[in-house]
Amino acid sequence: MATKVIHRSFKLDQDGSGLKIGLVSAHSHAEIVGPLVTGTKKALLEWGVARRDLRYAHVTRPFELPFAAKSLMQREKRGDAGLDAVICLGCVIPSEPLGRFEFESEAVALGIMKMNLKGDIPVIYGVLTCTNQQQALSYVGEGVDVSGSEYVKEDHGWEWAKAAVSLARLAKSLREEEEDTVRSSSKGHGVV
Repeated sequence: MATKVIHRSFKLDQDGSGLKIGLVSAHSHAEIVGPLVTGTKKALLEWGVARRDLRYAHVTRPFELPFAAKSLMQREKRGDAGLDAVICLGCVIPSEPLGRFEFESEAVALGIMKMNLKGDIPVIYGVLTCTNQQQALSYVGEGVDVSGSEYVKEDHGWEWAKAAVSLARLAKSLREEEEDTVRSSSKGHGVV
């Protein structure tokens, strides 16, 4: 018997209506993370995510983001429908004690990556790893060129919100397709 291969493509959907999104932020470097949270929240609202569907958790350091994201997802799962995506926001700058920058940056990235590989919902890595405070400020749209360097002013919160909405829609679409396939195959075998 020949195997039928079905190829499907999924369009990235930017409609955030009906999605529940978690925002987990680290307070260290609040002058940078605060505008990131504001920009991310603003973008989510513009894409149709309702204010009532935003959930928040705050931690002290970026190292704590994966645990807080996991805890927020578990708490919301016990509620009604659970979260559709989580965005982890933070900033790590090497002005911290020697060796801590690399350790913390890598640990946070790996923690979030593992959540994506093992979990059911997307977790967005929204942690800036910058060489200095000036560079970090440029990534939240507030950079000021004082040293002659050419930092581009951009709000990364916007990109992370876009990724959360797109991936949440993609995950929902794939789950719905899988459920439809299971229903269709069970009808053909007399299973109800």
